[in-house]
Amino acid sequence: MDKMGTNRTWEERIKFYIQDSKKVLPLIILGFVFIIGGLPLAQHTGLDFLAPWGLFLGGTFWAAALSHVLRRTLFPWLNLQALTDKAMEEPIGAAIVFVGVCIVLAAFIALTGAMLRT
Repeated sequence: MDKMGTNRTWEERIKFYIQDSKKVLPLIILGFVFIIGGLPLAQHTGLDFLAPWGLFLGGTFWAAALSHVLRRTLFPWLNLQALTDKAMEEPIGAAIVFVGVCIVLAAFIALTGAMLRT
């Protein structure tokens, strides 16, 4: 397999996408559950403040799912587990990788939050 992962067999690609869907689909489903169920729960309990929280929680789950998909789309060659294992050999490397990954993921989530508001 080369750097970009283009020499993968079809079986490897299918296994890769199945592993990703196991991570993303539960987040999407939870997002739907919170968004759809927030208002009926607020009406049933009489606690009106619960309705927007269902929307916020659902949007957060969708943002997490979208950040995973965006990372895979923009950086298909990036294996975070291997990168983390290599960086753990030196303390400063671990700190740099941790901060870098946090910055990228925070940017994805912030952009998703901005999209949800519009």
